[in-house]
This record gives sequence, C-alpha cells and structure tokens, in this order.
Amino acid sequence: MTQHHVAVIDDFKQRSIQTIIDTIPKDWTLSVTPSGSESDVSATIKQADVIFLMGKGVTAEMVNAAPRLRFIQKLGAGVDNIDVRACSERCVTVARLAGGNAVPVAEHTLLMTLATLRRLAQLDRNTRNGLWVREQARTVSRQLSGKTVGIIGFGAIGRAYARLLRGFEVKVKYFDIVRAPADLCEAVNASYAEVDEVLATSDVISVHTPLTELTRHMFGQREFALMKPEAVFINCARGGIVDEDALIEALSSGAIHGAGIDVFGQEPPDLSIRFFELDNCVVTPHTAGGTVDNFEHVVRRAVDNVHRLDRGEPLPEADLVKPKQPVLADNKA
Repeated sequence: MTQHHVAVIDDFKQRSIQTIIDTIPKDWTLSVTPSGSESDVSATIKQADVIFLMGKGVTAEMVNAAPRLRFIQKLGAGVDNIDVRACSERCVTVARLAGGNAVPVAEHTLLMTLATLRRLAQLDRNTRNGLWVREQARTVSRQLSGKTVGIIGFGAIGRAYARLLRGFEVKVKYFDIVRAPADLCEAVNASYAEVDEVLATSDVISVHTPLTELTRHMFGQREFALMKPEAVFINCARGGIVDEDALIEALSSGAIHGAGIDVFGQEPPDLSIRFFELDNCVVTPHTAGGTVDNFEHVVRRAVDNVHRLDRGEPLPEADLVKPKQPVLADNKA
C-alpha cells in the first residue's frame, strides 16, 4: 500500500482531527495547520503529496510551494475556492465529494426554511429577553404545509431537500440545466420551470447552485422584485451567488417576508452589515454541511479516492474536478 503525507489545512477542532487520524491508514502521516494563516498553511503543505480541505482555499502560490503535491481532496462539493487551473498546470488532481454533504445540507435548508417562515430567531431572542409576544407572532408566522417551494439547482442537495419536503405536502418547482428524471419528479411532486417563473410563483425559494462566473450575483434587485411579498429566500449554497445589498434592501423594505442565510460573500462576515439588525433574517455560520454524524463518512470517501489513484483507477466522474465546471448543477449524486 502506498504511503502518503496528508496535509489538513483547515482549522479543524480536535474532534474532527481525531476522526481523520482514526480513518486514514496507519502508515500515512498527517500534518495539521496550527492556524488558518497563509504562512502556517504553506509550511504544512510543503512536504505533503495529498491535501484534505473543507473551507480553506488553495491558490496557485500554494500549489507552487508544494513540490510533492499530487492530489487535493475537497471534503465537500464546492470548489470555487480552489485554483483548479493552476492545479491542472501542475498535474495536481483535484476531487470533490459529490453529494457527500447532501443530507446534512438539505436538513439545514429545511431547518432554515421553517425557522424563517416562523421567525424563530426573533421569537427566541424576545422570549430570552422577557418579551412575551405570543399574539404578535400570530401576525408574522407562516406555515410550510401546502406551499409552493422553488428550488434553483436540482442536484444532489436540491433533490435531497425536495425529498424531505414530501411530508409537508408542498408543490415543488425547480430550475436546473439538467432535467430531473420523471420518476423523481413524480415522487417529490416536482415540475420544471424557468427561473423567473420559479421566483414569481414560489412561497419559498432555495438556491443550491455552485458559485461560478455565471452564477455570481445571479440573485439581485431584479430577482427579489419578482418574488412574492410573502416569500422567503434560503441560501445554503455560496454567498457570492447573492447581491447582499439587494437582499438586505428586499428584507428591509418588506419586499419579501424573510431570508435564511448560511453563507456570506465574505466569511466571516463584517458584523456591521445590516443582516444582523433584521428580525426577518435567520443567520448561521456556513455550517449547513457540518455534522458529527456525516464527517466520518466524508473522510472515508476521501481516503477511498486516494486509494483509487494509487491503484490507477479513475475517480468517480462526479468527483473529478476539471478546469471548467457546469453552471447550475450543484453536485449530481
């Protein structure tokens, strides 16, 4: 069995590091960056031939500073923070885990959907502060059952979210560059529609696209103006997909009912941005895919991909990352 030196460049907590240690073969060595600083990361990857990462980016400079590097494995789906072209030029293979976080992200999306419809964060904050606003809540809380849910990006995560919605007897409208199979659409009561129709007719709009040059700021003033005043907008994909100023204006003016935001254009976000002043916005720290239960599964898949390369076998087509990526399919499982 081939020995590898794996560099972990995210600032993981010890529990996550221990999961990686327990999962990789015993004859592999592991280096862990002591912080997220560029100098620490550069030192960590210098002797590595494999990098495991989740939220941390990989630049061309980092790739060139790691002469032994042969493989980068994203412990998730999005690769917008990896310079894939620079890796290709250095013959460094890049892989993601297509659908690896689909279930926890879909669950978090459902959580954000319900929390936003019911103004959960506002109710929690008021109750903790001694404000008993039970009757006021009746005037702003909305239910999910029987509504129309629009899903932009109907890959593994969008489809998992649609499956979770079945118990709420909703109607699903989706947009994706790839049409979903008829049997899946029938099972989740979903139908295809163009983007503008999805936005104009849905009570919940949830986005599940990757961040690319074509999807950056795909949700702006025009798109929020198309939505119903009672609509809620959920983003557990990438912050750069949304023009945050336009979303804040839509929330502040009452153009839409609310938003559930797990991702931001800048992370961590500037605490002065107006998201944090709004009662109709629920926010979480880009944690939709992060569960204790799923992390071991993700690491095992990453190790399996390394073994595939060792054996000269091709990586799963959905995992292999090439310099040019599809536009709207988040991660086909």
